[in-house]
Amino acid sequence: MKQLKWYKKYQEWSLRFFKKYWKYNLLVIFIFFIMFLINVYYSDKKEEEYAKKYPYYKTSSLISGKVLYIETLRQRIGEGITFSLDNQKGYSLGWADNEMYVPSKISEFLQIGDSIYKASGTDSVLIYRNEGVYYFEISKRIDKDGNYY
Repeated sequence: MKQLKWYKKYQEWSLRFFKKYWKYNLLVIFIFFIMFLINVYYSDKKEEEYAKKYPYYKTSSLISGKVLYIETLRQRIGEGITFSLDNQKGYSLGWADNEMYVPSKISEFLQIGDSIYKASGTDSVLIYRNEGVYYFEISKRIDKDGNYY
């Protein structure tokens, strides 16, 4: 019974509070809604700017140059990678795994100073490092025997 009395008193108090300050509560909700809309607007704008700076690769595009910068904080979904080349262009590549190399993921394998080449019309990526050539295929996994799976 004591709990029921306490609950009724609390209910009466909260009802009086909201009746008395309903305008302020509505104002606070409105302010939070406006802040939410502003946040959504600017985050969409940042995404657009980012997509312009680092466009996602197309099979028809040619990528060639020396890697000067790797965007580590903004890796794409699925272990993709974003980087800039010496020709002042930025690119985003999807995920690629080749278990013949350590590390096997292209996002972990590519380093600053590597040369990268992707011919137009293919999804094959060649990485040149220390007189070695390393092969990755975008959106594919290659096992230790060189087979796709």
